[in-house]
Amino acid sequence: MKNRKVILAMVGLPARGKTYIAKNLSRYLKWIGFKTRIFNLGDYRRKLSGTCSNHTFFSIDNEHAVAIREKCCSEAMIDVCKWLGGDGEVAIFDATNTTRQRRAFLNSTLAEKMGYSLFFIESICDEQTIVESTVREIKSKNPDYRGKNKEEAYTDFMKRIDHYQQRYETLNEKQESYVRYLKTFNAGEKVVFYKPNNLIENKIINYLRSSHIRSRTIYLTRTGESELNFTRELGRNTRLSARGREYAQVLSKFINESDISDLKVLTSSATRSIQAAALIQAPKQQLKALNKMNWCEFDEATYVETKFPFPQDLTTKTGYRYQHDFTNGETYDDIIKRLEAVILQIEHEGNILVISHQKVLQCILAYFLDYSRNEIPNIQVPQNTLFKLTLSGYDYNLEHIPFDIPTIDTHEVEG
Repeated sequence: MKNRKVILAMVGLPARGKTYIAKNLSRYLKWIGFKTRIFNLGDYRRKLSGTCSNHTFFSIDNEHAVAIREKCCSEAMIDVCKWLGGDGEVAIFDATNTTRQRRAFLNSTLAEKMGYSLFFIESICDEQTIVESTVREIKSKNPDYRGKNKEEAYTDFMKRIDHYQQRYETLNEKQESYVRYLKTFNAGEKVVFYKPNNLIENKIINYLRSSHIRSRTIYLTRTGESELNFTRELGRNTRLSARGREYAQVLSKFINESDISDLKVLTSSATRSIQAAALIQAPKQQLKALNKMNWCEFDEATYVETKFPFPQDLTTKTGYRYQHDFTNGETYDDIIKRLEAVILQIEHEGNILVISHQKVLQCILAYFLDYSRNEIPNIQVPQNTLFKLTLSGYDYNLEHIPFDIPTIDTHEVEG
């Protein structure tokens, strides 16, 4: 497989989920370690000409507006090349790119001249209910319609779509011999792809085949206090303490009474994680990938004991510790690698509850909340707290649901 720097060029009519896909891909690729940036052509247009609350700006007959949009495209492409010419690895070109002429221009400039790997991602949606819902829920909040009421925004945006529809040409490898692509239909109902040729492109294919935009809620929680928390040990498979069992009862009561439809529970293979889920009335699955960080030579040592022979290593362990390894233990980097398949499963499922461990949940929260890797060790994951993630527009909202059960502070010790 080639390892050239990659440009992912979105294709599709407005309100087909291109920006949603772009933001998800950016979040995912950054999380697994690729330096990724989105270049949204709408942002360039608003910066150059201000907001456009009238659909006529997007008419093919509006020559002045066409010139502005072409200038925006050129400026964005220059910035893409600057990004990839530095330490950037992936550029996501978030625009409609609905004509063969535009795509040929992208190919000749970015692939043939600059030598970047150009991969198109087309989002196709012919279910009018999905399109209308997207326009009402997301596009009516578009900066172009600031100060406009929702019905005015909806009507104008639907006319904007009509302008693009008149000149829309779907990707076709027979008429565009250079294209390599992925097409997603009706918000993930079907995915087809053509000639991916590198690691990044294959990863995004797997990711988008797992993704959907159905409304759902993601719950995350730690296992509850365990017996090793009292001894301040860093490893060992142990059972819940009395207060940990109390949390398991309170958690299960809350979840069961919430009557969450089609809920699935994922736990680690640790005894305390399985115990925490035991009373929840939902299908359960144990995943070793959700197990706690492996401390290896620190396992079964206490936090105090490790401070003396390994003071610098422990500081690194509880702080940054990504690619730095010691005593054959895991890094945050290692946890993210084993969580890749778990994230794809979570993206594929509906409502889901994950019961795992502190550092694993830090990594999962970093994915959904788009935190940088440097921020992961500082993400607070207190015990006896249920984290509720819900999608709002393009981003996830996080709600903390604490339960009033005493516990030992274990921010630096795995639980």
